[in-house]
Amino acid sequence: MRAQVVQPGEPADDAAEAADVRHIIYTSFVNVEPANPAIVAIDHRETENLIRASGLAFTFLRDAHYADAMILNAGPGFIASGVWLTSTQGGREAMVWREDCVNCAVAVLTENGHENKTYPVTGPNRESFAEVAAMLAELTGRPIRLVETDDAGMYAHFDALGIPREPVDDQTVSGIPWNSDDMVSFERAIREGFLDVCTDDVQRVTGRLARSVRELIHANADILRNVKA
Repeated sequence: MRAQVVQPGEPADDAAEAADVRHIIYTSFVNVEPANPAIVAIDHRETENLIRASGLAFTFLRDAHYADAMILNAGPGFIASGVWLTSTQGGREAMVWREDCVNCAVAVLTENGHENKTYPVTGPNRESFAEVAAMLAELTGRPIRLVETDDAGMYAHFDALGIPREPVDDQTVSGIPWNSDDMVSFERAIREGFLDVCTDDVQRVTGRLARSVRELIHANADILRNVKA
């Protein structure tokens, strides 16, 4: 079996035909239904549609929100400031380790029986940002106050940080090409329940249990405890 991994926006059918590929494995997003307000869902949904229309065998790995992004990228800022600003209003999601997503991709690439299947790849627990903030505070001994706002408040926060609302070529903030349209719509999707998806697909695909947000926090205890104010 020849397989090809495709990224969002890539002309999947043309590339596959040129390479004589029979099976496309695509890393997608946990919920790509049209009602999902998260901008990130649009590209993934349209790419899935193109792959289906190609007539080739496919496997869609619909990854949930990466726990590593929240804990290791955003977490130190929350710890340092003692404040976590959000518009999720108690919405829940089952954040997943990136490494568990990688293990799922490896299994699909190296084993048979995954053709024409869709796997929502999630962590084992549905949690709110308030619960995750409490875990960080418990480990570090430093309080983190969750502050709820609305979409306008989130935009104002990102505007103050100099983050553009739409993607801008070659513009980064703290080394990351942020854009607030993406982040604000993502939080809205959490708030409205579109990311409230929890499955056992990591175990089904890899044979190993998905690891939790709490486990990720404890695996990186030294980094998180040594965040400077």
